[in-house]
Amino acid sequence: MRRQKCAQCGTMLDISKLETGSKFACASCGAILVVGEATAVKKSLKESGPAFTPKDKAGSPAPAPAPSRRRPAEAPGGERGARRGAEGAPAKSKMPLFVGIGVLAVVAVVVIVLATGGGGGAGGGKAESAVEWWARQQGLLDTLSAEQLRGLVEEGRAKYGADAAFWADKEGRIQAALLRKDPSDKAANARAGNKDLREYPAFDAIWQQIEASKETPAELQDYFDALDVKPGKGLWLKPEKYAEATGKIEEFVAWKKKLDENPAAEPTERFIRTAKPMLSTGPRKVGFAPVAEAPFVLLIAYDEGDDGAKARDAVLGEGRKWGAALKLLREEFDRKIREPLGLQPVEAGKYYCDLVVPTADDLGKFVREGEGLDAAGDVPGFFSLRTKWAVLRAPGEANEKALFGGDVAHEAFHQLQWHYSNDPVKKFENYMEEWTGIWLTEGLAEYLGGGIDLDPASGKATFSGMPPRRIEFLRGMRDNGVPAVPVRELVQLRPDNYGKNLAHWIARIGDQDDLPEAASQWLGTQEGVTAKLLYSHGWLLVHFLHEADDGKYRAKLMDLALTAFRGGRKPERYRTDASVAEKFASPAEAFAEILGLKDEAQWKELEQAYLRHLKKVRGD
Repeated sequence: MRRQKCAQCGTMLDISKLETGSKFACASCGAILVVGEATAVKKSLKESGPAFTPKDKAGSPAPAPAPSRRRPAEAPGGERGARRGAEGAPAKSKMPLFVGIGVLAVVAVVVIVLATGGGGGAGGGKAESAVEWWARQQGLLDTLSAEQLRGLVEEGRAKYGADAAFWADKEGRIQAALLRKDPSDKAANARAGNKDLREYPAFDAIWQQIEASKETPAELQDYFDALDVKPGKGLWLKPEKYAEATGKIEEFVAWKKKLDENPAAEPTERFIRTAKPMLSTGPRKVGFAPVAEAPFVLLIAYDEGDDGAKARDAVLGEGRKWGAALKLLREEFDRKIREPLGLQPVEAGKYYCDLVVPTADDLGKFVREGEGLDAAGDVPGFFSLRTKWAVLRAPGEANEKALFGGDVAHEAFHQLQWHYSNDPVKKFENYMEEWTGIWLTEGLAEYLGGGIDLDPASGKATFSGMPPRRIEFLRGMRDNGVPAVPVRELVQLRPDNYGKNLAHWIARIGDQDDLPEAASQWLGTQEGVTAKLLYSHGWLLVHFLHEADDGKYRAKLMDLALTAFRGGRKPERYRTDASVAEKFASPAEAFAEILGLKDEAQWKELEQAYLRHLKKVRGD
């Protein structure tokens, strides 16, 4: 083992692992030393020669040097030379004596410094303050060895340990530097009594997980972001802060385990936190029964009443059936839309909320307060462009319950539709404007969502693509002499004018002499008649394009859907210049160009095929 004595306090220090010439701090007094320097100082003193006449071992003066055989040079002429020759040998120089006295003075100063601890003691001089001591040490932390850092801890404790406010922070920084040198040295931390940092490596690993996890709960993320120190960069938390952080880490670990077991757990909790203030007002107590079916979380709100557990079990049973409808929707969407268009699956961990509220008043509240719109009226639900939630009113009578699975799937389709709409500016909002017909938006939702049949008893979901309520309405039109909405009329409808335009269409056909009186009376009895006309005929046109004549128009429907998802941009085959991202000007233009309708004869042929398909689905 190589050892070196501290030139200031005399402590013997281990320098086995240090290179000659490197700097280090004395573990006892903190003096900055250089490996090999103390030896060099001693050697230089020895070689400088004695400041007095040396003696032999017996104590007698050393023999005088032998006289030189060299003839002395003739002294310069003049009186001085004559005198020198007369007096004999020249006078002895006093310079060695002065040098010796100087060295003795330096030694005396060193002894005084050592005796006073380097800062002056009883004899006067200002003692080094704690702040000054730390100013000398902190710049050296990353240059010292683990052994030297341990010595620095001992020195600091001896000098400044009584000042807890000062020393706790400084020891933590030294220990952090020690752990950077040797992260596995838990024993050293235990010997030092630094319990707060024993689990530092685990703390560091957990922190890295938190920073890497995009799904970290917002409260935890905010907490760790607010800390002013980071692991691996001199982490030190005072005991009370460390205990708090450790509790947060345990919370994160529990959350991560729960997330691994149930990936929908975190988004479900987030959805509940958002929905609860809207429903739990006054004395009312609302519970939530979640059913996860990726990428959807079906969240069923219910009034707990006297027996919350019983109420929860009741709605959860229905919710599992509706969850089966959501699962089938995703499968049919993948098979009929996503895969033919070459779209990627919804990424893992991405969830959309489908909230079922207990009453129509609750639904109206979400519309008014959440969307800033008038009350929803007698509708089962809506998709929010603002929150991307689907909010639905729980079904009432048995007949409504039988259809509710299709209602949930209808609104969930709009969430998938929004997810895959990739217009870079306004995304789904652009989708819903001038260039895409609302017939496609609602027609696809009715075909893929409303076309799911749910057995109320078994909860088994099957896909038919034939929503019962839309077919029933089309039959009512037939039975009362109301003609079908023409394709050309339908594809020009927009979200902001479809009701007005359909009302004009009803007025126009009402002016015809051959329209039976029963037709006008029946249309007057239909609540929300324009919406029913839109949904029924939107479904009919989508079903026609996908199913008619063994899928003759199916590729055209896919082009229309792709156009919608791309914000109105034309598929490449319809561009005049493939290098330019051209857009369709209107829904009618998009439909006519993609379907290849260039003249009236082609429009007429399509209308006739459409009406033949209508008769088929009505069972005429």
